[in-house]
Amino acid sequence: MKDSTTNEILVSNYSYQAFLEFLRFIYADECNVPNSQIAAELISAAEFYGLSRLKSLMELLLSRAIDIENACLILEIAHRYNADQLKQLAFEFIIKNFDKVSKTNSFQEMNKECVTEILHVAVQKIKVP
Repeated sequence: MKDSTTNEILVSNYSYQAFLEFLRFIYADECNVPNSQIAAELISAAEFYGLSRLKSLMELLLSRAIDIENACLILEIAHRYNADQLKQLAFEFIIKNFDKVSKTNSFQEMNKECVTEILHVAVQKIKVP
């Protein structure tokens, strides 16, 4: 294999900082995640490599960082990486703050599947007395 004859392996899916924190988690069972972007990259890596504890930690971090501007992005991350608890929290936040969230660029750019799910969750909440 080519990888066995070279001293370098190109990792292009993640930023240097995210990859460094990924390795720190694997070797030291800890990581320092300074922002939501790194958390999003790490949740992707955790899903790909089957690291459920890292995925749970990133879900928790993202759930604490949710705000008007990033709620739709966090929902899309949760949807893409099967983070069900984070997805539910994002739905609730978006529905509760829909007037403000719906005016953000991230809402306008959100994929149609997530918008449809938001509407479905909102309708379900209306039906429940």
